[in-house]
Amino acid sequence: LNMLNERCGLILEGEVFIEIENIHPEPARFLMFEEQEMRRDGIIGTWHTHPNTSPNLSVEDYRWFTSYPELNHFIIGTFETWRYYVENGALLVSHNEDHLLTRIPERSSS
Repeated sequence: LNMLNERCGLILEGEVFIEIENIHPEPARFLMFEEQEMRRDGIIGTWHTHPNTSPNLSVEDYRWFTSYPELNHFIIGTFETWRYYVENGALLVSHNEDHLLTRIPERSSS
């Protein structure tokens, strides 16, 4: 089974997508990045991939998304992207028409 690592990043004002390093010890199944990344100016959302599955929410995703209720959170699955957001204290999901794979940075060849 060829498991791809999860990729993650931030969406900044102006819909600028940046990638940040996934430092989790099991990057094919989970994601983690340095907490200081969330201190950048102009963050409007987060994104991460589920390269081997659907964009279904994990327990870890739920905890992460509800910790930052002011942001939009996107999970890019194998075939589609879902947007998660907090409204009136509840975490909601909507299908995102734009799959976003074309908008995340190209992986460097190094």
